[in-house]
Amino acid sequence: MSTLFGELAGNDAYELLGVRPDASDEDIQRAWRRSASAHHPDRVTDPEAKAAAEDRLRLINAARDVLTARRAAYDAARRGPVAGGADAEPVHEDAEEGIDDPWDAATPGTAASGVPNDPWEGASAGRRPPPPPPPPQHVPPPRYAPPPPRPQVRHSAGARLAIGCAVVFAALWVVMMAAAVYDAFLSPADDAESPPPIPSDFAGTWTGKITEKDEQEGTWKAKFVLPEGERGGKVAYLDGECSGSVVPVSYEDGILTLDTRFPGLQSGCDVGDVQLRLRDDGKLEAVYPPAGERKAEAVGGLRRE
Repeated sequence: MSTLFGELAGNDAYELLGVRPDASDEDIQRAWRRSASAHHPDRVTDPEAKAAAEDRLRLINAARDVLTARRAAYDAARRGPVAGGADAEPVHEDAEEGIDDPWDAATPGTAASGVPNDPWEGASAGRRPPPPPPPPQHVPPPRYAPPPPRPQVRHSAGARLAIGCAVVFAALWVVMMAAAVYDAFLSPADDAESPPPIPSDFAGTWTGKITEKDEQEGTWKAKFVLPEGERGGKVAYLDGECSGSVVPVSYEDGILTLDTRFPGLQSGCDVGDVQLRLRDDGKLEAVYPPAGERKAEAVGGLRRE
């Protein structure tokens, strides 16, 4: 076969695509797409198999190019050499019959003017055969290419300074907002709202009886343990059957108000807050304002142990 189709490497273009010689252009295109998809190198991972697939795909693409761009010349070469010898080239389809020999009138050993040894020198433009078309360039199928690297943006010194100032300002703003939130919601109460410490005059252990000022005149024993300078102490009623704690609520005009607290299992022991005041006789007067079911106040004198 002519060396013009050397890209087929001696293979038959129709056999490479698996079509008949009388196949239409549409059949050739469909066969090429089917064969290219079946032998695409991306379908295999083994290096040897991938190389074989690449060679096969190259032949399939070459067969498609030959049958779409130079099918007539390929068919003529495929049928065999024309009369005139085994090495004679196929006659071009557009060449006219009966071309005169331009060397009939040439002098031996001389060349025609113009292009040296041009056998078509002096022939009319209409009789000169067109040059053969160049073989099409094989374009491999596109593969994934990584995106180009992003250009690095270099900031000037002024821009870097502006960015740094913006970052510092944002950080200061965040700190200020956090401090404001802490002061508003999370900071401890002011000294005016925090429990006052127990005065030294009220410090010590005090015991006595508390009497309810009502028709029944009920009484119970009370015991207070008030450490000096602390913001809390202990309380017990009924010889320790009710044990809890006290927290100073306020200290105004010589009166120390205590909030009594008992665990959940002793909820019946809580008779309400108590107000303590030192009397002239040195005792500690305890007053329970009316609270809950108790309609009258309860009063008692406590002595220091």
